[in-house]
Amino acid sequence: MHDTEPTAAPEPPPACVAPDAPVAVVDIGSNTVRLVVYDGYRRAPVAMFNESAACGLGGELARTGAIGEAAAGRALRAIARFGALARGMGAAEPAFIATAAVREALNGAGFVRRAAERCGARIEVLSGDEEARLSALGVISGLPAADGIMGDLGGGSLELVDIRRGRIARQATLPLGIMRHAGRGRAARRAMLDEIRAALAALPWLGGGAGRAFYPVGGAWRAVARLHMARADHPLHVIDGYRMSVRETRDLAEVMGALGPRSLEQVAGVPRRRRDSLPIACDMLRALLGATGAKKIAFSAQGLREGFLYDRLDAETRRGDPVLAAAMTLAARESRFGPVGHTLFDWIEPLFRGRRKGGRRLRRIACHLADIGWREHPDYRAVQTMNRIQRFPFMGLEHDQRGFLSYVAFVRHGGDPAAPEAQAAHRLMTQRQRHRAELIGEAMRLAFRVSGGAPGVLARAALSLDGDRLTLALPEDGSSPLDEPVSRQLEALAAAAGMRPGRIVE
Repeated sequence: MHDTEPTAAPEPPPACVAPDAPVAVVDIGSNTVRLVVYDGYRRAPVAMFNESAACGLGGELARTGAIGEAAAGRALRAIARFGALARGMGAAEPAFIATAAVREALNGAGFVRRAAERCGARIEVLSGDEEARLSALGVISGLPAADGIMGDLGGGSLELVDIRRGRIARQATLPLGIMRHAGRGRAARRAMLDEIRAALAALPWLGGGAGRAFYPVGGAWRAVARLHMARADHPLHVIDGYRMSVRETRDLAEVMGALGPRSLEQVAGVPRRRRDSLPIACDMLRALLGATGAKKIAFSAQGLREGFLYDRLDAETRRGDPVLAAAMTLAARESRFGPVGHTLFDWIEPLFRGRRKGGRRLRRIACHLADIGWREHPDYRAVQTMNRIQRFPFMGLEHDQRGFLSYVAFVRHGGDPAAPEAQAAHRLMTQRQRHRAELIGEAMRLAFRVSGGAPGVLARAALSLDGDRLTLALPEDGSSPLDEPVSRQLEALAAAAGMRPGRIVE
């Protein structure tokens, strides 16, 4: 076990590749070898390609202390293929990182030499402390203000990190990976659970998680989230940003932990490859909830690989908002006449002066996403754009926020709030969020009717409030229409804002 105070990481050197060049990470784990190719070194990278090979490097570690030759052969073939594939995709210098199985195996050094020869690159074997630090940075990359205990359950080890408002406070690596325990009988699992509790008790700082969040990372715990989504008929099957209460997590973990593989075959939502590991993952989750005293469960889809990339960004880029960065990147790539987000945000802000504070961040993000759906067929534009935003791989966006942003886009494109397609978004939001999204969406409809989506035209128009009346000023050059559709849209916006429509002036 490693239990350490964090050490300050050196400032990473500038990336030696173009910002938009693909970046590849080959993660040589205890169970799988995985290649993920991202769309560049950026604040919110998006995976362009993701493939894994089940190699089982840690399969014989507990019994022999070494990597088995059959597993090594599978892994070497995967590493060679992934290296060649990444370079073929334009990632000139793929990064190869190895974790618990390789660093602990008696023949790990020999395996690394063979792997380096196969892929023609250096293999970086992470220490337990470095693996924990990078996994925590992955969570922080999506949740800059994260506050709680992160647990990353892998095949060979369990990393635990105390994150204090986006900063690493304490960390530990425990030899409690899922492959070391999966498939055991109930008696062996009870003994193993005593071992887990003893290991956690040796980390008194875990008790500092009381009243804060627990951030589960790793495929075994993601399976718990998927199972809960299926049982709750949750309208959105996106792991990142999914929340569960401690009570429902405990109840679900207790039920699933008591089932064997045959019983789990009958449970909808349990992936086949997780049937052996899910019960022990549930046991570990219950033990950690007891040790930390966490008050909520917040799932993160970001972990080691995302932390590895985040660690190599410059300090200014790391300070950026990941969702806003992703929205601005989309706008730069997909808006018709150049990004309109900044101008649109300033244009609709008079509607929110004097109202309850809050919501500026999501309004700003929504404005950057306002014109990404123009390529869709007009009859399906509202639904297609809504679905795309709900399911886009944003980092650190909670599900009610996904519902909100997607519903703004739905209304902005003329979607009917009573349409069946809108019900999933409604279920994700509160009534107040729904009303606010409809107001923003109606404001955007007026803005695009006035400007056609051209930022320069919109900047010469203006909304203003005169008491309880909403006034629209159009550009003097005649670039905006003064017609009945504009009047109707001003009336619709005023109604959504609880105001009366005022004058339209040129």
